[in-house]
Amino acid sequence: MTVNPNSDELRKWTRKIEALRGILEDYNLFASQYSNETNHISQVKVRLDEVSEFSEKFEEYQAQLEMLEEKKGCDWVHIRRTFRNCLCDVKAALLKILEEHAANVDHVSSPSMSSPTSQQLCNTFNSIRYPPCVLPTFNGYWQQWSSFIDTFNSMFHNDHSNLPLVQRFHYLKSCLSGQASDVIKSIPTTAEHYQHAYDLLVNRYENKSAIIQSHIRSLLDTFKVVTPSSSELQKLHHHISSNINALKSLQQPVDKDKTQLERQKLRSCHEEMAARAARGELNLRIYFENGSPKVGTIRSKNEHHLPQLPVH
Repeated sequence: MTVNPNSDELRKWTRKIEALRGILEDYNLFASQYSNETNHISQVKVRLDEVSEFSEKFEEYQAQLEMLEEKKGCDWVHIRRTFRNCLCDVKAALLKILEEHAANVDHVSSPSMSSPTSQQLCNTFNSIRYPPCVLPTFNGYWQQWSSFIDTFNSMFHNDHSNLPLVQRFHYLKSCLSGQASDVIKSIPTTAEHYQHAYDLLVNRYENKSAIIQSHIRSLLDTFKVVTPSSSELQKLHHHISSNINALKSLQQPVDKDKTQLERQKLRSCHEEMAARAARGELNLRIYFENGSPKVGTIRSKNEHHLPQLPVH
């Protein structure tokens, strides 16, 4: 019996992601049951340090998984969004414990003050030194916008965030670079200007048409496979599939075989076939498998032979 070599890799990356989810569930339970009588604040800080590394780890594991497993683009978006929301909820719960602990310490150290004012609580909050976390980044590249704004909203902008507006503004500017940073760099970093800056950024990049055109341009500029190695072919497949899945999630008709996108995929297959033939491979042909054109030497039961496509 032949074993698919990708199946072991698929299980490996799936287990790694499941392990991260399991740890987040444990930490969420820890935060909900935290008590000053049975726990110590250092336990919270240790968990925050570890959770801060989870975002980068998840992106690494998920990228490997998406290269091995075929799913609709909207399914991957849902998986990523669910994990980020869970991660942000755990961070928020742990940070809330730190905030309450700092407020209690400040209250105990100042017995003459029976009830701290809101300004004093705000000053206490701003003085807390939190462990560093991995911030989402955005440089104006259209294809990164949806992922960036979802993450930023979950971490800093949504109503559950207790951050002062001026601190949210600092985070927003820290996340931006390049053309995206130019949109709001001249706006004063004050609480009163945060919403205006946020709205400017959203109005500039929340543009479905521009995002669609960006994916189409990316497909039309697909790199050529010079050396048909497995790694290069896998990169080509991932590049085309990820852009097409993104377009599908944006309700674009990429499944029509006469569209420009499909013709570009076919041209890429012809270029791949020519490169492999030049290296001595025989009996190559292009066929459709599960709706996508591929190059191979053996006909599968799902394939449909494809005649040569003229390249203009």
